[in-house]
Amino acid sequence: MEGNGKGPAPNPEWSRMQAALLRRKPDLKGNTLEQYELASRDLTGYDPRVMTQDDVDRVRANIMGARRGNGPRVIIVCIRAILRHVYGRGDLILKAPRYKRPSNHALEVEQIGRMLAVDVDDPLRNAVGRLLYEGSLRVGEVCRLNVEDFNFESREVLLRDAKTGNQVVSVPQAAMDAVAEYVKNHRPSEFVDGGGRAAFVSRNTKRRIGEKFVRYQVKRSARLSGVTNRVYPHLVRATSITHLLNAGANPATVQRHARHARIETTWVYNRPTQGMQRENLDAGWAKIHGAKPQPRRTHEDALRELAQDFVDKKISFADLKRTQELLEQHAPGSTQAKPPRDVSYQ
Repeated sequence: MEGNGKGPAPNPEWSRMQAALLRRKPDLKGNTLEQYELASRDLTGYDPRVMTQDDVDRVRANIMGARRGNGPRVIIVCIRAILRHVYGRGDLILKAPRYKRPSNHALEVEQIGRMLAVDVDDPLRNAVGRLLYEGSLRVGEVCRLNVEDFNFESREVLLRDAKTGNQVVSVPQAAMDAVAEYVKNHRPSEFVDGGGRAAFVSRNTKRRIGEKFVRYQVKRSARLSGVTNRVYPHLVRATSITHLLNAGANPATVQRHARHARIETTWVYNRPTQGMQRENLDAGWAKIHGAKPQPRRTHEDALRELAQDFVDKKISFADLKRTQELLEQHAPGSTQAKPPRDVSYQ
């Protein structure tokens, strides 16, 4: 069953499914429930109580053919949870495709600088871009910001309903100045659908900006600045955390700034950028190819250096005799006892 040519129609059983899911997982948030609701639409026209494995395979084939990227995986995982937790159909096999990891190569500082420079004349894009990078904000956190969430004096931003609950994050002065410039001088004065509290409002719709706007802005900035990497909002956040760690910032401070529940998550970003890898490898190869072989130090060299140290009065005569005896014991071809392992004559 189709719904106005925009995909499957809403499932009439959704209210029952939602109640059962919330009983099973009471901590489900709104955005997650939206994914479950979209997944339930692919079950429209089927009775999960009597579905066969052929029906499940048919549903999976339709999902794989209609969606791209990681969309099929998310929908299939939600459908599998509905079948198991709502209808008790653990006997049905619904295998989710493997997660397609996006490129995790952090951008270079110079690339990020070019992207921010592209939007410097657009107050809205400039403020959003700087919060994504210098505030390490997630795309949803940016969209949910209200005007009262900014403390311009202390340079702090209150993030409501963040992934790890309500959090306060500090941002650099440049990012806060960009936000203040937009809010005070360029934010639309007319709003629609509660846009009056939103910090960032679309000039065209007069509504709060959405994730689609932010994603398009990031891609646009990358394209106009000549960045050929595949760039998306979370890559900008990951780049921010990587740059902080590479600059020597305290990992615990970075963890708090990034709102990670565990320090292990923060350490994932402790990696060199592609440019840093190239520089380090080039330096290593230059050292390898440019280094001259050092002559091997012989037994006679050691005796000569020892005698010179005695002449220069760096060692006493007793030390000279004792060290000479150790050298003779350790000389090539010597049949005398070797010195103890903790004694070094070099």
